[in-house]
Amino acid sequence: MASGNNKAIIDSLMAMRTSIESTYEVTTAMMEQELFIDAWTQQYEYAVFSDFRRNEGRRRILDIIDIIDRSLEQVHSADTRTASRIYVETLREVAKLMNLVRIIEMVTLNHGG
Repeated sequence: MASGNNKAIIDSLMAMRTSIESTYEVTTAMMEQELFIDAWTQQYEYAVFSDFRRNEGRRRILDIIDIIDRSLEQVHSADTRTASRIYVETLREVAKLMNLVRIIEMVTLNHGG
């Protein structure tokens, strides 16, 4: 049975979800604007706008959001101890995936993949 004490955990997971999604969107928009300005001012023949961030990067972000959403569902019906365990496990899983996303993105950007 869910406890009122789970509200802080739910709020934290919701904030994490919102932060990850909005940070992705703002960072992607900023990078695309920089690419556009470079292409415009340097007269590139070919500029790539739909790259890792809009394709694989978006898929990985959606995977992370899905993990958070599943955790939110579980926390809603969990007791406080179980909700705390779910929260910590979610933090670990999200951190691992965010690191993986950053590594893949760096490799892709550095090697033009």
